[in-house]
Amino acid sequence: MCLLQDDSIDVALLTETWLTDQSNVITADIKSYGYTILHDHRSNTKGGCAALLFRSSLQFNPVYLKVNGISTFEYTSAALNCYVDMKILFITIYRTGPVIKKVL
Repeated sequence: MCLLQDDSIDVALLTETWLTDQSNVITADIKSYGYTILHDHRSNTKGGCAALLFRSSLQFNPVYLKVNGISTFEYTSAALNCYVDMKILFITIYRTGPVIKKVL
């Protein structure tokens, strides 16, 4: 959190967060520094997870992409509302599956 505050970072995209749910001690600590966190924790296994961390003063809306059936990566995405007609999409991608090398 010191890095984010010392360098005035407004948005951070994180992987390997190992977060468990929205109301745990770590997310409460993040929120106490004036940040909001979006993530989809794994309910059936440990580890991994992609997250978006941003200043609470920014207007982000979660975006759910249509990637049904994909098991090789996890993602968290949200749109930053800049102006009435302008949004910036942020996507954090975490590759979960094993890397398969292709031999030619």
